[in-house]
Amino acid sequence: MKEKQYSPMALRLLFLSGHHRSQLNFTWKSLDQAKTNFQRISDWISNLDKINDEKKSNLVDLKRYKKKFEEAMDDDLNTPLALSILFELITETNKLIAEKKLGKEESKNILSFWEKMNKVFGLIITKEEKIPEKISKIAEARKTARENKDFKASDELREKLEKLGYTIEDLKDNKYTIKRK
Repeated sequence: MKEKQYSPMALRLLFLSGHHRSQLNFTWKSLDQAKTNFQRISDWISNLDKINDEKKSNLVDLKRYKKKFEEAMDDDLNTPLALSILFELITETNKLIAEKKLGKEESKNILSFWEKMNKVFGLIITKEEKIPEKISKIAEARKTARENKDFKASDELREKLEKLGYTIEDLKDNKYTIKRK
């Protein structure tokens, strides 16, 4: 699995996405989807952690999500339904984050609720790691190439980053994020 760049947590998420009383139909495509879903959860947690806005907000009805989550678990440990509730929460909070409507206190409450949910899921989400200087230099060279409209060089540097085990995502205002694959 590791040589194919899949983490044990992606495999765990794949297992959770099938009901325990049903046979799981394993495919590489389903594992790719689990890997994507795991990254989505990790990014969501990271984004919630970064919120420092002191505004008071109470926009997310966590009691409703808690009730739905508990109902899913009471329904014969229906982890696929429980995961769908988590992704519904992620979608709602990501919209609020994008609109800059979520305050620090509410984001902490959401993370606290996540921790309770995760006691069931058992997913290990690591904090963002420090990007090595070598990788940062390649990313900055890529940024310069993009600014100079040298897209061939930009693509070559992206491929170099990928070979080194990192992905780069372009953001607004010529900014980017780097993540380990």
